[in-house]
Amino acid sequence: QFSPVIMQIHESPEDESIFRVIRTKTGRNLTLTPHHLMYKKSNDEAKMNLEGFGTFFPVFAADVNKGDYVLVLDGKSGMKKDEVVSTDMVYLNGVYSPLTDHGNIVVEDILASCYSFYESQSIQNLAFAPFRWFYDAKRMIQIMKISTKLGHSVEKLGDFGRHWYGDALISIA
Repeated sequence: QFSPVIMQIHESPEDESIFRVIRTKTGRNLTLTPHHLMYKKSNDEAKMNLEGFGTFFPVFAADVNKGDYVLVLDGKSGMKKDEVVSTDMVYLNGVYSPLTDHGNIVVEDILASCYSFYESQSIQNLAFAPFRWFYDAKRMIQIMKISTKLGHSVEKLGDFGRHWYGDALISIA
């Protein structure tokens, strides 16, 4: 399910960093830092469960290898598994880490986590819960104000910039 971006955990447009490029059999490419989380299933696990998705686990991009499976968005049938055919390392400028309301994001049709540095999606979701609550409360207040002025419901999303909270959590981790 798609959800709005509620803040930028990390935003450094000029910083040079090493990135991992994950390429899939269907031609999708995802470029992310090696310590960013994404969902994978190893080749052995995928062979044991050919029928369904089974369980995809959040792991660091550095731990995704050729032959593993990732989740990709297929316009016709939703999410499907796709085999990783190569992984490369490149240096690029610009590091961004948007946080969505659900903690996941689809980039270049590949499902990834919004989180990095700590290999637990659930703990990081819990750590960022106060920002989700704030976002939800702010959105509800905006909806109520606009509804009162216009006489009907209109949803307007706020503009969140760079946050100190994400940096503080990385430091603590």
